[in-house]
Formats: sequence, structure tokens, C-alpha cells
Amino acid sequence: MNVVEVYNQLVNNHKSIPELSKIYHKRSQYIRNQLYSAYGKSTIKSITKSIQIERMVKTNTGVKRGPRDPKIVEKIRKANIESWKNNDEMKKKSRENMIKYCAPKSQTESAKEKRVISRKKNNDEWHTDEIKRKISNSAKGRIASHQTRAKQSVSAIKRGVNFPIGWGHSQKTKDKLSEITKKQWEIGIHKPTFKSKGHIEVEHILTELGYDIVSEYFIKGRPYDIFVKSLNLIIEYNGTYWHYDSRVFDENYFDKSKNRYVKDVWEHDKHKIQTAINSGYCILVIWQFDFESLDDVGKIKFIKNKISEYKI
Repeated sequence: MNVVEVYNQLVNNHKSIPELSKIYHKRSQYIRNQLYSAYGKSTIKSITKSIQIERMVKTNTGVKRGPRDPKIVEKIRKANIESWKNNDEMKKKSRENMIKYCAPKSQTESAKEKRVISRKKNNDEWHTDEIKRKISNSAKGRIASHQTRAKQSVSAIKRGVNFPIGWGHSQKTKDKLSEITKKQWEIGIHKPTFKSKGHIEVEHILTELGYDIVSEYFIKGRPYDIFVKSLNLIIEYNGTYWHYDSRVFDENYFDKSKNRYVKDVWEHDKHKIQTAINSGYCILVIWQFDFESLDDVGKIKFIKNKISEYKI
């Protein structure tokens, strides 16, 4: 093996040491040692490094490799995400670099002014309807962590939104959402997913007695448990806990798990009953406490007696 020839291949043809090893059928370390002895270690290292850099540039610009397969790109992306999950040191370094290099550029006063102007240029709105739609679609399916929600609440308070952390919406927003939900109930978007055991038993008894009933009947967007067609009768089956039976609960009791007072639930139920009456329906409220304390025969007799009061 001629060392001069090998050196010319390295310098002029930009062949790497592994490639020279294949050409001359010698071990890479042997060729490297021969070049080091003849031309000096630092000189050869400098040449091989420049060859590596040149190839990296070509590879990154797609000259040699070309665009990557989308499947490979996705595989690399997932691998990067997994490696970041449990790498606190990498996260810390990335955060420091963001603060050092990105924050000074993005948070300048001129940059802030440009953002505000660009957002307000369309009739003083922050976003166009098209942008809002895109943001909404991109946010679907995302679930914010408790930490993120807390940050959002604090941010809202700083902007002047008048509600405490964790409460959710202003009264104006609640009213809007309430109207939207009522309309959705009316057209059947929402369907009740739970019926209590007692509720199911009452429906079964009424059916056995020959009454034509509608389960989950709607009046002005409000769902009612049972509607008996022939009697124009609405039946509400109220659970002891969910509707706070007055024989068990005091009106000033505060339910921490639901963040509400008993008297507020009673007021809601009272308004619901009045809505049915004002719409021309008769109404019967059956309490779980009265119904489930009876045996099977007693339950049938109880329903018969209650229904008889509304027969024409």
C-alpha cells in the first residue's frame, strides 16, 4: 500500500478512512496509523473532520440523501417525544436556551406592538372567524392539566375577568351556555345516560298497568322523567340524595362535592315543576324515600293510588 496514493485519495477524492479501508483491503486503524506517521496526527484529523462536515452539509440539504420518508420522520418524532418525557436535564437546557435566545427577541416592545396591530387589524377583533375556527379545531380533544387550568384562571383574573379561580364562567357566559344546552336537549343532541332503579321500576309498573308513557319527555328544553300521555301527566322521580329530600337535608346544607347549597337545588326543582304547570301539564313528584321503602305489591298499590288522583 502506497501511503502517498492513500493520502491523495483522502485529500483530492475526499475518501473517508473506512472507504479507504475497503479500497486497499486494510484495517481502518492500520491506514490511520500509516497516515499519522507520514503526515502527522493533527493534519490527518483536520482533513477527516472537514470531510465529515462537508458530508453532513450535503446530507442535511438533501443533496445526497434527499427528503426523508414520512414514516421515518414520524418514527423519529415519536422517539424524540419519548426521550424528552423522562429527561429533565434536556428539558431544563431547552428552557434555558429559550429564555436566552428566544425570549429577548419575541418579548420586545416593538414585537408586542406588531402582534397587537396584526390581531386588531380586522375590525378590532383578535382573530378572524376563519382563524378562530382553525384554533377551535386544533384544540378539540385536548385535555388541559390542573396546573394549566390554574394558570389560565390566574391569567383571566389579571386581565380583569371577575370570577374566582376554579369557578369557570361569568354569569353572562353561563346564561349563554344554558340557552345553547336547552336547544340541544330539544333537538335530541343530549340523551340522559342514567336512570335510577326506582325510576325504572315506576316506568315498568306504569307499562304493566297499560299506560302509554314517554321516557325523558321535554318541555321548553327541560327533560322530565316520565310523561303519561292519556293523563297529560308528568312524573318526576326524585332521589333522596340527588334532590335532597327535606326529611333528610336542611336547606342551608352545603354539598362540597357538588359545590352547591340544598336550597338552590330546591329552587331549581320548584322552577322546573312550575314550568310544566304553566305549559298545561299535571305534575306528580315521587320521592325515593316513599317508594323504595315498600315491597313489590306495595309499590304497585302506591302507583295506582297516586295515578287515580289524575284520572279524568
